[in-house]
Amino acid sequence: MSQYLFVYGTLRRGQPLNRYLSAEAARFIGEGAIAGRLFDLGEYPAAISDTKRFSTVRGEVHELLSPHETLPILDDIEGFDEKRPERSLFERRAVEATLEGGRRLKVWVYFYRRPLLAATEIPDGDFVRWRSE
Repeated sequence: MSQYLFVYGTLRRGQPLNRYLSAEAARFIGEGAIAGRLFDLGEYPAAISDTKRFSTVRGEVHELLSPHETLPILDDIEGFDEKRPERSLFERRAVEATLEGGRRLKVWVYFYRRPLLAATEIPDGDFVRWRSE
């Protein structure tokens, strides 16, 4: 199981839910990206996996210090039910992230599972930058 987590929205440093990645729970590794597309849903962003397009989702990689304790908390926050993923808002999956500098790591990431309907795509894949403009 991956000991690393890729976050792209409200769990990033300086964002409202980052407290769940406290110094006791996780260690910041660096900025990075995954293959995918990012959408603004208003209150939070939604990443979808899209390896066919040349687009990326920008975010951060954190090393989980106690993944067996931290992941269930994050699953609850993200609306992911491991036993019934089809009913989940997000789905946690392992993918490859590329850190600035080129290092690649296997990471957990939460992908959105519902229809995107009126969501706005974030062109550069960076939710924090998008929100600050």
